[in-house]
Amino acid sequence: MMSSQETGRPTYLSEATRQLIDLSRAVELEPYAERLLINGIKHGMQTWGDKAIPDQVPEWRSFCSEDHSPVEYSVAVDYRTGAAHLRYLVEPQADEATPEAFQARALEFVGVLDQQYQDTVSLDRVKAIRDIFLPTDGEARGKFAAFFSQAASRNASVPEWKIYLDPRTRGTENAWNFVRATLTRLGMEEAFEVITQTMEPTDIPFVFALDLNPGPDSRVKVYFEHPNGMAADIAAKLAAICPETNPKEVERFLVTMSGGSPGPYRGKPAGTCIAFKMGEDGRLRAPEGTMYFPISEYAPHDQEVRRRIERHLARIGNGDILRSYQRSIDVLKKRPLEAGRGLHSWVAFKTTKMRGDVFTFYISAEMYNALPVRERDDELRNEESNVASTKRQRGKAACLRL
Repeated sequence: MMSSQETGRPTYLSEATRQLIDLSRAVELEPYAERLLINGIKHGMQTWGDKAIPDQVPEWRSFCSEDHSPVEYSVAVDYRTGAAHLRYLVEPQADEATPEAFQARALEFVGVLDQQYQDTVSLDRVKAIRDIFLPTDGEARGKFAAFFSQAASRNASVPEWKIYLDPRTRGTENAWNFVRATLTRLGMEEAFEVITQTMEPTDIPFVFALDLNPGPDSRVKVYFEHPNGMAADIAAKLAAICPETNPKEVERFLVTMSGGSPGPYRGKPAGTCIAFKMGEDGRLRAPEGTMYFPISEYAPHDQEVRRRIERHLARIGNGDILRSYQRSIDVLKKRPLEAGRGLHSWVAFKTTKMRGDVFTFYISAEMYNALPVRERDDELRNEESNVASTKRQRGKAACLRL
């Protein structure tokens, strides 16, 4: 990679810093919380952030965001309070485009966390499972080595770090075995039993995540893809595992975000996340679930995505949430929204009986190029066909599921 001085282009760190500052102010973080995020991204990019952003996507295509930028942002907003939680996701970049090089860089950053955040980060669980996800035998073939995220609420006083690992590092066919082995290693065998009572072999584990904050609230999270899933079926699975999930609201969320389709979602699969915690008595607590939808894959351009999200948030009736979303998009966009896709990547929805609902929107850094507008492809034709049959299928699904 060439330096910024040689190309006159912004560096990864300068661009990420600018975007984080803009987003922090868009969602009204306090200055100290903003500094926590800025300091964190500096650590995350300390060995490569001074490289100039190239004109084209590098050989190693990061799956952090839609255009393969190694950084992604998200904002989680509480329906009841309107409070926003800002997060970034980063994949530490290596000098060589090989799984081994990226594994080494990921382990290097684990060491940075250990040095810089020893009072607020616990890496015991990472060290216990790193041989599963970051093997040293040269056999890794997953889509990524490790992602890291840091989040901050408005008045945050300590950093919140997570690590995301790829259970398909030895192939999709071994992903379930990786999840079982990892949960067993962490003393959470019961969590695997909870999952397998509802999930099917066609539901594919694609991310395994750990909260890195110490203490009983630290979660273990398993993310699943649901290829060709129907909204009602996915919502029912999530509710069967996570008792605080409202399947009716989850189904409505999927239909709204897909542009009116109850499924099947034949493009990039919808996803779910099951989050586990251990109680102080050593027993597994009831898991919590989150629904994820890859909205950019089911819309012609970002302006249509914005329309769907604004309609959804308007129904909630909390103006603070709507404004947080609008300001975030406005400060990050570099082009007309109708000119491409990918500024929006995912949207997520979490329902809880005790703490209310949370909506999260994910935004690409778009350090490279926007995805092209979808004109008339199979997914949009599928969407239109499904919209025409929504009333028939929704009525049937309601009888079966609600």
